Amino acid sequence: MNDHFDTLGISHKFRDEDAAQLERRFHELQRRYHPDRSATRGETAVAESLEHSSLINQAYRTLREPMSRAKYLLSIYGYSVERSKQVPMDLLELVMNVQEFVEQMESGVKLGGELLSIEQDLSTRIAVHKAEIDSLRDEWDNITDHSAPGSEQRIEEQKILEALTRSLATRSYLQTLYETLAAAKEGKTLVLKH
Repeated sequence: MNDHFDTLGISHKFRDEDAAQLERRFHELQRRYHPDRSATRGETAVAESLEHSSLINQAYRTLREPMSRAKYLLSIYGYSVERSKQVPMDLLELVMNVQEFVEQMESGVKLGGELLSIEQDLSTRIAVHKAEIDSLRDEWDNITDHSAPGSEQRIEEQKILEALTRSLATRSYLQTLYETLAAAKEGKTLVLKH
């Protein structure tokens, strides 16, 4: 498997200190491996350049966006936000309340203070998880010598990656609940996806 961080020659960190530098690195590599530069060396060289150019594009698209970068970095260390998206026990009551409110709104019931209260609860929980995610990202990025992807991780790295995976999954779930409520308020249906 190609490692997008290695493809672009950057550190395995959640945050890119300089987005402009990442973009410059992308353009530099694209110029170097552009298929037109290999045209005089034959079809094999052009095919290799096309493949390398495609890998550079894929790496850049993945790593320039914070959420896709986080999910990708977790995945190369063996963690999956998608696989951990089961309803956390502390959210079961909230999920049932949101589902009940959505059903009521779909059947024409007007909700007032109850709806506002649950929206505020969701907003607060999302903000708490965002802060936790930011803190965990910083904690990871402050480690100076990470274990290589695919190798055994140190306990401190495991703890950070496990906590980050859980928090990202929970935040994603909360965001879906919030968007579902917002859609129901507008008379639209948004299937609860987790």
